[in-house]
Amino acid sequence: LLHSKYGINLTQSFAPTLIGHHHHHHTILSAVKGKKKLSASEKRKRRGKKLAPKVPKMEPHGLPRPDVWDKTTESSSTNANSDDPSSSSSDGGGDAIKAQAKSLIDVQRKSVATLTHVKNSIDALPPRSTLQAALSSTSDDGGDDGIYHIVIDNFLNDDALCSEMAKEGRSMLDAMELDLESGGICGGQFGTAIVGGKEQYVQCPRCVEYVVSLTRHLPASLYDEDEEEDDLLGFRLDSAASMAGIRTFDRNARASALQLLNVEEDEDTNPVRPFDYVVDGKTPDDRRKVTALYFMVPDDWNAECGGGMRIKTDDGTEVLIEAKRDRLLIFRSDKCLHRME
Repeated sequence: LLHSKYGINLTQSFAPTLIGHHHHHHTILSAVKGKKKLSASEKRKRRGKKLAPKVPKMEPHGLPRPDVWDKTTESSSTNANSDDPSSSSSDGGGDAIKAQAKSLIDVQRKSVATLTHVKNSIDALPPRSTLQAALSSTSDDGGDDGIYHIVIDNFLNDDALCSEMAKEGRSMLDAMELDLESGGICGGQFGTAIVGGKEQYVQCPRCVEYVVSLTRHLPASLYDEDEEEDDLLGFRLDSAASMAGIRTFDRNARASALQLLNVEEDEDTNPVRPFDYVVDGKTPDDRRKVTALYFMVPDDWNAECGGGMRIKTDDGTEVLIEAKRDRLLIFRSDKCLHRME
């Protein structure tokens, strides 16, 4: 006779059952009062819950919590060594989880490596005084030479990273993720904004990471945050704000468009662009001050292929900055008069 804390009496009896010529005893518990008798279906549900295998709780990324990882791994290895036919499926599930974890770790490591490499490349830029003198257009004698730019070759010094970023641009072009730019269908120029986000990061992770790291660390190379007195630049940059984009040229698309429209390739199909500023004064409260243009063109690219930038100084002199692989061009958005070639 058992007594519960609520005064409900439970009786225990044994009923012999003949199964396979062996006697087994089933324990039957019944409440004397105050206990609702379970139906056959409810009993089956309870037995099913007790017999159901325990599944480790999963985190949002689909991997077991660390406190159950060892148990899961041990269980999988034990099943693999047993004669149970289901051991192969259990081991396969463990291998899938491990593969997913390794893939996630590899992605994170590559992302951190890119962000760090861009930061280190920025740290290797010329001294702050040189950058300030170039962007403020101050010559050695203290005068104003009207250049407002500086060219850095072999900026990333990582051909694999440069190639991967260029490949992302080509992939976005093939997937029709780039918009036709000025010049129309005969121009062959396509581009889009780099805004980040989950969807775009899948398309161009290295380009997004490049923009994030450059925006974050370039301001510190131009001036010292702790300086109280105004420096040569006369402004401060927001290390959390930028406008970025990727642009590419498709020669085949241009040639196909000219052939389709039965147009000969001459000066009329590729007009000379006028000189202008990035900040042209047409947009109120446009606070852009510095533009960083990075070239990812092939190694055999030359001036005849175009894609460079021509700068006009204050005295009218024109300076051509050719598009060259792994070249970084930094210039003043509000003072550097230029045109894209």
